[in-house]
Amino acid sequence: MPNSFNIALEQLKTRRQHDEAELLERRMQLYHDIPELRDIDGKMSRAVSQIFPLGGQPEKIAALRNEYFALQSKQRKLLRDNNLPDDILDPVIYCAVCRDEGYQNGKPCKCLLELSAAAERKQLSSLLNLGGQTFEHFRLDIYSDKVDQDFGVSPRQVAQENFTYCRDYAKNFTPMSKNILMIGFPGLGKTFLSAAIAGKVAGKGFSVVYDTIGTIMATMEREKFSGQDTEQGSDKYLNCDLLIIDDLGTEMQTTFTQSALYTLINSRINKPTVINTNLTEQEITTRYSAALVSRLLGLYRKLIFFGDDLRQRLEDRV
Repeated sequence: MPNSFNIALEQLKTRRQHDEAELLERRMQLYHDIPELRDIDGKMSRAVSQIFPLGGQPEKIAALRNEYFALQSKQRKLLRDNNLPDDILDPVIYCAVCRDEGYQNGKPCKCLLELSAAAERKQLSSLLNLGGQTFEHFRLDIYSDKVDQDFGVSPRQVAQENFTYCRDYAKNFTPMSKNILMIGFPGLGKTFLSAAIAGKVAGKGFSVVYDTIGTIMATMEREKFSGQDTEQGSDKYLNCDLLIIDDLGTEMQTTFTQSALYTLINSRINKPTVINTNLTEQEITTRYSAALVSRLLGLYRKLIFFGDDLRQRLEDRV
């Protein structure tokens, strides 16, 4: 899937090309309708081109500037006489800060970041059911309200606590927010709440990447051994504002994946990360290295999910 930042840059480029073509077409039509306008514009362009080579000749530069401004006044009068706006020959600029280039002083402009965030939301929508998997659509009634003997509480009570935590997390999200580790068997709402977080946080303009652990490891491995450009590979996982990793524990166990997973988790210790897994805490402890386990179980807020598979309960109610 294309990097959202590159998508945003391509959108800016396409926008500029469209506006330039439209301006050229508009100019040609005006020159046809008002021949004098072509002559004035030609003289203005020549005056500008003659200024730059002059360098240290202030008197000649001043004279050319005066000539240019006189021609500009004549141009505007001619446009007004034909009931046309003064800026009809100016290019369309959507962002006055960067003039639609995407960068200001070598840094990404706000307009580029907004386009990138919009592209990320579109990508998320293609991966997740962001229309249905929202906090407003989360159903507590399908969780059992019977107290579990092992946990001492009901699945519904725990689901309520997990829901409240995730909703508040998304509502108050900042690049300094905590990490979350969702633990529980399949069909208990982990992916639903992760998608709800993703949609809410992305909607606030933050960069969000949601992917399965298998895809992430495959991307990092391909990049490692093929020399693929990092901007199209692991860079998006390392640098996004929020990374959501689905299905931890389903990745192949190799020396590379163990090392790559540790690198990924360790590099994002201070960057918000949400991880879903069907593994138990004991299985996490036995499957991964002590260094990785200490981070997952020690530096992440654990949300435990238990109860019956909700998908089966929903089918039973149909």
